[in-house]
Amino acid sequence: MREAELLGLTWDEVDFENNIIQVVRTLDNEAEDQAITVGTKTTAGTRAIEIDDEIVEVLQAQKRIVEKYKDAAGELYQDHNLVCPTSIGTPWNPSNLRRSLYRIIHKAGVTRVKFHELRHSHASISVKSGANIKALSTKLGHSSIRVTLDMYSHVIPGMQREGLAKFRDEINNSTFAESKWSLQ
Repeated sequence: MREAELLGLTWDEVDFENNIIQVVRTLDNEAEDQAITVGTKTTAGTRAIEIDDEIVEVLQAQKRIVEKYKDAAGELYQDHNLVCPTSIGTPWNPSNLRRSLYRIIHKAGVTRVKFHELRHSHASISVKSGANIKALSTKLGHSSIRVTLDMYSHVIPGMQREGLAKFRDEINNSTFAESKWSLQ
């Protein structure tokens, strides 16, 4: 998810039963009050993202943390139903989110990356591991697979050879190989 999508995500868009997150709104950091607005960067940005059980567990733990925030803040808590609120329920300032990320990165002793680079890393690793490009494009909220391929084609070198090897294995191990049209 993009930073603004994550910061604008509400619990109403998290479907624990079907393991899906609906991305339908963003944090408008340009607005003076950092309003949560309906809509995303692009039309394709409004999307459903399938999540696995591990992500569901993380989100359930986050929900428990938010409940503790509500209890601790009492009447001061401004409930916007956010998945990632501040301790008083307001939207995170993206600058504060980035500072927190950088502290975590520093403590972990890994190379510092920008928040958006996490999204790019996910996409690059997905492409390299052979993810379905159409499914990845939809998950990223790109308007077409062309956008995804243009952006992440740098991880494709060597994949043509891998694809050819998979193709050969498929045709050599299928009923096609036994037919009169066999390539052998």
